[in-house]
Amino acid sequence: MKFSKLPPLLLILCATVLFAQRPVGVAQQRDARVKGGIFIKEGKEVKVEGEDLKLGFVSVAEDSRCPEGATCVWAGNARVRLTARNSKDECAEFDLNTYSAPLEYAFGKYTIRIAGLAPHPSIHHGSPKPGEYTATLAVTKNKKD
Repeated sequence: MKFSKLPPLLLILCATVLFAQRPVGVAQQRDARVKGGIFIKEGKEVKVEGEDLKLGFVSVAEDSRCPEGATCVWAGNARVRLTARNSKDECAEFDLNTYSAPLEYAFGKYTIRIAGLAPHPSIHHGSPKPGEYTATLAVTKNKKD
């Protein structure tokens, strides 16, 4: 291999590694919010400010994300059970995933997406216990409404 070909290949490799390391939801948060990130503790419900929408974080149904401090073949996935309701008594219970489908859920005039889940499992501290999780949700208002 000639050294003249090395810099472009190295640049592509570095860019690939940097983009692969970006946390789930960072790009989504830029344009997928009604009023900022919505943080919900497990077992709680919050009203989305200025909107006819309440979101609840029921539980973490699965958390197979690669623990911090470990080297894994894939990033893993966390599946979160959520609820949505409005003032018309329309309600839904649904699951969203951090890595695999479904990544978003349509409820009335809103689309709900999980933008983050903390804390992350760790090889030093193990998996978080029920009630320790906080979900960051991104909500978009559908343009047709």
